Amino acid sequence: KIEWADKGLECQVKHITNNGYKAQCAFTLWGTPVHRSFPTLNSNSGMESLARTLNRKRPIEDFEINWLDIVEDLAGILIDTVAQGKPEVVLGEVETEEGLVYRVDNLLVEGEHNLIWADGGTGKSMFALFLSVLVQQGYINSQHGLVVEPGNVLYLDWETKDKEIAARSRMIHHGLGMDSLHSNIVYQDMFRDLMSDADRIKDLVYKHSIDMIVVDSLGMACGGALEDSGTIINFFNTLGKFDTTNLVLSHSNRQGQMFGSAYAWNASRNIWEAKKTVGKSGVIDFTLFHRKHNNIPQQPAQTWSMQFGDGIVEYTRGDVF
Repeated sequence: KIEWADKGLECQVKHITNNGYKAQCAFTLWGTPVHRSFPTLNSNSGMESLARTLNRKRPIEDFEINWLDIVEDLAGILIDTVAQGKPEVVLGEVETEEGLVYRVDNLLVEGEHNLIWADGGTGKSMFALFLSVLVQQGYINSQHGLVVEPGNVLYLDWETKDKEIAARSRMIHHGLGMDSLHSNIVYQDMFRDLMSDADRIKDLVYKHSIDMIVVDSLGMACGGALEDSGTIINFFNTLGKFDTTNLVLSHSNRQGQMFGSAYAWNASRNIWEAKKTVGKSGVIDFTLFHRKHNNIPQQPAQTWSMQFGDGIVEYTRGDVF
């Protein structure tokens, strides 16, 4: 937000693209909306066109605002701010955390890209939703052997719909014995790739004070071939800009390996593979194997069982020998 306080003028700048030269600019004068457009601000014609439009709506002779000066100020501030990026730091002055922080101990590392991959039908989406409920509710149960850091969760879904996920969350709440079946997880039905919707997602992160994002799933979220390194790098770079703990779900290929470019492996800091085992009717059993571990010890494998009933699903953790 850029302010010219003496003139009662504000400009809200969003959806910055093209290296900071183009953005959505919404002007208000003394709290009243004036104009919103998407100008190119490193172009004389672009700035002049915006100034003419603003002057037509609020003429200089009536409001004593030189709109061309305002637009030139706006362009300079925007371009300089974007060009600055993140400031440099001296390593000795950086405050380090005592030990390693988990969002879900010992499954999801705080502030990093966490990834779970498996064959279809293994239950990874249900398990991701289960972890989301634990985080959102700040729920801890010694039977599960998980310690969670409470926070707000944003579930980005390319594969199912809100009604189905809402029904699943109620089943999980019921299975955990919670008094309320109401979930505060923020759900977003996605139809474009993550990069195309990055600004809107960033708004959601800010609006709802999001601490953790679930991406279901990588193949549809990246908007391109998973084998393409540029696509994968762009996806993880975009996801990293939200400054959240992230859980990305992905699939295995025909050879039973994680599908796609090696860059998905490299960009993720903590990776689990889920392998389905034979279970009874109405039960999904799988085992989690810790496949990658940056800056943390390798964790032992753990089994999970999801037992489905009428409006309820119960999770049970087991040991692996």
